[in-house]
Amino acid sequence: MDTSGWLSERLPPVERALAELLAPSDAAPPRLTAAMAHLLLPGGKRLRPALAMAGAEAVGARPEVALPMAAAVELIHSYSL
Repeated sequence: MDTSGWLSERLPPVERALAELLAPSDAAPPRLTAAMAHLLLPGGKRLRPALAMAGAEAVGARPEVALPMAAAVELIHSYSL
């Protein structure tokens, strides 16, 4: 499988996980949630979560096992910006 095919299979679950993590809740002010979504959800290359998933797969883990870690890596990256 080529790189773009691999990415097209692995990244949609990452996008869904990020959207679920940022789902509006009563715990966060709506303006804060909207600001976080504005920065995180427009997408991008998502290279960091892809590398996290590739690393997990390289040692024999299923992609879905690495999904929480991959989402966390992207959240940390977005926070650092």
